[in-house]
Amino acid sequence: MKQVRIVSISVNAESCSTYEEILQKAEGLILEAAKGSPDIIVLPEAFAHMAYPADEWTDKAETVQGKTISRFAKLAKRIGAIIIFPTIERIGKRIFNSAVFLSAKGIVLNQYHKTIPTVGEIEADICPGDGAVVVDTPMGRLGALICYDINFLEMYEALRRERPRIIFFVSAFRGGLRTRYLALECASYVVVANNFSNQLINPLGRLLNKAGMRQECFAALPQYLEETINLNFGVYHLDFNMNVLQKLRNKYAGKLRLEVAQAEAVFLLESLDPKLSIEKVEKEFKLERSLDYYDRARKAVCKAKPNFLMRKSVK
Repeated sequence: MKQVRIVSISVNAESCSTYEEILQKAEGLILEAAKGSPDIIVLPEAFAHMAYPADEWTDKAETVQGKTISRFAKLAKRIGAIIIFPTIERIGKRIFNSAVFLSAKGIVLNQYHKTIPTVGEIEADICPGDGAVVVDTPMGRLGALICYDINFLEMYEALRRERPRIIFFVSAFRGGLRTRYLALECASYVVVANNFSNQLINPLGRLLNKAGMRQECFAALPQYLEETINLNFGVYHLDFNMNVLQKLRNKYAGKLRLEVAQAEAVFLLESLDPKLSIEKVEKEFKLERSLDYYDRARKAVCKAKPNFLMRKSVK
């Protein structure tokens, strides 16, 4: 199994009055969570900048070489975990609402810039990003969306083409049903980190766990979500695959976990054996992943009807 330990932390300006206090709160929660040896830690959208009014964000923006990112890069190296650090980033004269991926060695792997800022952000001189960004890591391909992005199907399509294994939705609002649709649409785990709550959603769009700051009134409860997920998985459509499921289960009894979303006509298959890759099972039983099946259908329709509108979305 490709076990990955995820921690999603909520922290905001409601309980901390200054930028520095919020950063200190985040550091404390990261160090607490680090006792469980996480692989990836994620924080909410621009969480520390929430201490400032939006019209001051441009003045408070930093580069990825600035003191804040450098500070948390050192923390990532200290605990040996990837940290996804949302911030307001300056690149030259442009300002972005950003999610910075810091490696377990304290190196900036890449950053995703919010593609579709709100009208208020645009008026506050926050620039739109250039589209979906994915980061290849030893644990798999990671993607991100930031808050308002999730309202636009173009972002789902852009991420789907890149095939991330986990999408981190960092936000100032919860996203609701859209987070589940994102997971189903991209056949990916979705980890939610917003100001007050955290969620883990599986590739069938099913909520696995949730937590958040509202638990802080119960001192004994954790104020963040921590969960281990298995990335040795695939999502497949029932069409053309359903007829081999019994043979597959008979041969690999106890080594595979099957979860069917019958209404959506897809299923999740996980390998529980670290020596058995899901790719090996796919090849042996000629399983076709759901996203590849949908792309094949798009291409077939475009071939039959060259002027079909969806042709532009086929890679």
